[in-house]
Formats: sequence, C-alpha cells, structure tokens
Amino acid sequence: MRKGMVVCIAVAILLVGALSAEAYTWYADYPYSPDDGTVYDRYSWDGYNHLSVTWNDTVNTVSAVQMNPDGVPNLYYWGDIYSGGYGYAAYMYLYYSYDGYNWYYAGTYYYY
Repeated sequence: MRKGMVVCIAVAILLVGALSAEAYTWYADYPYSPDDGTVYDRYSWDGYNHLSVTWNDTVNTVSAVQMNPDGVPNLYYWGDIYSGGYGYAAYMYLYYSYDGYNWYYAGTYYYY
C-alpha cells in the first residue's frame, strides 16, 4: 500500500512538472543532413500561431510553415538566401503563400 502511494506521488510530481514547463524555442539538427530546423511557439512568434522553420544550408534556402493552435497550416514562407561575401550584408528574397500554391513576393530581407 505504501509503495503504491509513493509511486502515485512520484507520478503526480512528474506530471505537474511536465504540464508547467514554460514554452521556449526548440532547435533541431537533422542527422546526416545539411538541414536544421527551428520551432517557435506562439509566445515566441505572434501570440497565437506556431512557426516551424527549416534551413537548407546546401542550396541556401529557407522554408517555414505557420500553424494555428490546432496545427492547421495557415501561412507558408519561402526564402532564397544570398550572401554578399565577407564584410557584406547577406539578404533573402522572401515569398509567402496562404494556400501553398499561389506565391507572392514579400520583399527583400537584409541581415548581417
């Protein structure tokens, strides 16, 4: 009886800890691949949606899918990354789509 109660208390403590974990940004490296990904939760992104970003370092592109809290995609992003070389700013041509089929130019994004 006592052993069962100790197990229940331990499970309850683990459950409370798991449910109270704060939201953060998660990073993932795919094994044996030049891709890496980043997932932004809604608190780190826009307060409502989640964003999953995948960087393809071989061909210098980035893609992202924005999902509502139910996991349904509602916005897609695509970027072609160009580097100006050492000492120059890199830039990206950014495109977006609401359906994954019709794409629109969002502008050029410069970063260092």
